[in-house]
Formats: sequence, structure tokens, C-alpha cells
Amino acid sequence: MFKTKRFGFHTIRAGINSVSMLCWFMALSLIPLADATALNLTGPLFVTLGAMVAFGEKVRIWRWTALIIGATGALMIIRPGFEAMNIGALLAIGATAMAAISKLFAKSLTKSEDPATIAAYVQFLMTPITLVAALFYWQWPTFEQLLGLMAIGVLGSLGHLFTAKAYAIADLSFAEPIIFTRMIWATIFGYVAFSEIPDIWTWGGAFTIVMATTIISYRERVKKQAAKPVITAL
Repeated sequence: MFKTKRFGFHTIRAGINSVSMLCWFMALSLIPLADATALNLTGPLFVTLGAMVAFGEKVRIWRWTALIIGATGALMIIRPGFEAMNIGALLAIGATAMAAISKLFAKSLTKSEDPATIAAYVQFLMTPITLVAALFYWQWPTFEQLLGLMAIGVLGSLGHLFTAKAYAIADLSFAEPIIFTRMIWATIFGYVAFSEIPDIWTWGGAFTIVMATTIISYRERVKKQAAKPVITAL
């Protein structure tokens, strides 16, 4: 799994990912979660623009439209009310931009690396990098907190693995808009785990997000079908 000829690339990506994560957690301590989440939804825009520059991917009107519709739906759900830009908001934007750069590195790595290798290296290398920062504020977790951290580790690792696999078989600008569906999953889990009943804005936003991802998925399927060679009978 750890066999690679691009160790430097893996190291740079782990460093970028570590900075992004630290900025994100710091932002959460300074601004409301809804505001941070709203800023984080700019991620697909950063990735799409980065894919255009780094890989020359063509992003046509349908993808731009789906991105805008998806962002609108997400904002309908969280309804952020920003008053003024502060250091927390800047950190959230910085974390999102750095995460987008990390995804561009992951896309480049999929050309020569197995998705499992990409996921393994980012987890393996982020541990010593983030340990340096953690030593200055270290607190031993309780048993309950330790179980929660282990669950985050497992789910986060699976997330990295699935993301790397998705980038190996799809354009970034196609895969990224799917991130908006996390608002729908949050609504479902919130109801099941915490008995939170979504209001009309949540349902309206969820419907808008589904519409956006459906549009982009449909257009991608149409484009692939059109690109297939036509075989005529002799």
C-alpha cells in the first residue's frame, strides 16, 4: 500500500491538509457553526476553478448552473446572517481553499497511485504534522472522548478512500457538486439521532440541492453517451 514514486507529492498534500484542518477547527472556535458551514460550501467553486487551471477541465454552462443552484439550496438550509468579516471567517475561507488545493493534488496522484495508497499516506503523514501543533495544547481525552475520536478516525479514513476513488474515475468539477448532498444526510441523521424536525426552508433547500445534482449527473450521462462510438450493422 505504501509503495510510491511520488512521496514528495504525498508529503505536500498532507501538509496542506493539516493546515486546512487546523484552520477549520480554529474557525469553529471563533464563529458560529452555521457561518463556518456556509463558507465551507464555497469548496466546489475553488475546486472547479482549480481544475480549470491545473488540468484544463472544461466547465460548461450546465455545471456552472448546477453549482450555483446547489450553493443556493445549501444557503437556504443554513440561512447564514453575516454581519462583518472577521478572523474566524477568514480562517474558514482559508481552510476551504486549502482543502480544495489538497483535492487537486489527490486528483493528480490518481494518475499513478492507487486510491488506497493516497488515503493511507495522507492519514499516516498528517499524524506527525498535527502532533507538532497538538503538543502545545495537549489534553488527555477521556474514555468516551477516545471512542468518539476513534469513530471520527474510521469515518474520516473511509471518506478519504471513497473520495480518492471517486477522483480516479470522474472529473473534479463533476464529483464536487455531490458534496451539497451532505445537507440532506445531516437532515436525516439530525432527525433520527436528535429528533430535530426540519422546517420548510430545510426541505426547500434539500429539494434544490437534489435538483442541482440531478441536473449535473444527467448532463454528464448524456455527454458520455454522445461520446460513445456508434457501431452500424454491415
